[in-house]
Amino acid sequence: PVSTRERGIAVIVLMIALIVFSSFLSSITHMMMQISSLRQEQTIRMRTLLGFLDDHSISLELSVRVKKFVESASIQSLQSERQVELLHILPKQMLMDLHYEARSPFLVGHRFFHQYQ
Repeated sequence: PVSTRERGIAVIVLMIALIVFSSFLSSITHMMMQISSLRQEQTIRMRTLLGFLDDHSISLELSVRVKKFVESASIQSLQSERQVELLHILPKQMLMDLHYEARSPFLVGHRFFHQYQ
């Protein structure tokens, strides 16, 4: 910057860049704090469960089964239909078709329904 005008524009551009970068950094920090909070809540729940299993002298085999089930259920609950708010606006028949296609692989794989194929 040679002239006063160029210096002024350079200062304004730097200030705008500083504000934009600060906003970006703030939003990333906020998201990381939310993720940390969710993980902390999940860890507390899992510790409570493990404490219950230990306090009541539950066998190791059953404890492992319970822990695996809870972990898989928590993963599936993230993807559950209740989390997808837009499904509530679908027409009833379309929602029924969606349920059929989403759930039929589990039913077909079950040995009770295997004989009806």
